[in-house]
Amino acid sequence: MKFLLSILLFMALNLPFNAFSFQATITQHNVCSFKTEYRSIRIQKNQSNSCDAVYTKLGQDARLGGGQFATSCERIFNNVVSNLKSAGWECQNAFGSGFTIESKKG
Repeated sequence: MKFLLSILLFMALNLPFNAFSFQATITQHNVCSFKTEYRSIRIQKNQSNSCDAVYTKLGQDARLGGGQFATSCERIFNNVVSNLKSAGWECQNAFGSGFTIESKKG
């Protein structure tokens, strides 16, 4: 229960820091924890139907890669989750698909 509350808190605090200037639908999202640190990895489907794999560390988003097809982003996503788990991190699905975010437009 404590881990679930931590995930929800992390997500609530992380959303205002989204660095992207477009609307995107998140199709996969894992939150990983190790001791008191948290990381987030997600796949965003863009309005152009391309996708981005995005990694969040300390509230800062970094685009790891992307492509026209979901399989490109899924490979990146699965590789990062696998690497984190191998390093002792605990990763869990943060929520189902269909979550939409819209960042502040500069």
